Amino acid sequence: MSAFSYTDNFDGSTSGPSSTFPTLLGSITGGAGAVYTAHYAFNLINEGLKSISDLADTFDSQFSGLSGNIGQFKTSMQSMVDQVNGFDSMISNMDSMISQIMTIVTIAVTAVFGVFIGLGVLSIIGTLFMTCCDKYSCRYLVYFVCVILFVLGLFCFLLSTLFSILTPVIYFGCDFLTVSVSSPANFSSNLGSILGG
Repeated sequence: MSAFSYTDNFDGSTSGPSSTFPTLLGSITGGAGAVYTAHYAFNLINEGLKSISDLADTFDSQFSGLSGNIGQFKTSMQSMVDQVNGFDSMISNMDSMISQIMTIVTIAVTAVFGVFIGLGVLSIIGTLFMTCCDKYSCRYLVYFVCVILFVLGLFCFLLSTLFSILTPVIYFGCDFLTVSVSSPANFSSNLGSILGG
């Protein structure tokens, strides 16, 4: 500021007019003028930038931890996806295997009913020969057919009893599982005590 208030003239006298710069510009500590206003504004900008820099450092440090958490979450999600894919593959393999077994079962059931029909037709033919043609020796054929039909009927009765027990159990079990996995609340109330949290 002493340069702005320089009052000496070129001839060495000091009676020249005072400089008007100090009053117009002011000083850093003066509280008024362009220099004080600019200095105050730059201080505010500097403090704002420092605050932004500090917040950016804090944000960066928090995100470095978040990156690790995201990595762990991604790993657990990938593990869950792998388990679901494995379960899906297992169900698909089981379905294809059961489809092959059901094809064989369908053929076997068709063959059993074919045997029933064939034996019934054979018994009717033997009865007709005994009645209409006086071939009484055909009674042994009828006896044989009756014994075979009795054994097959007993076997089918046992199978129908077994399936009468299994069908409701499987139906209600599947219904229970369907309701249990329909929502988290149902899962917790139905399977939480069995499987835990």
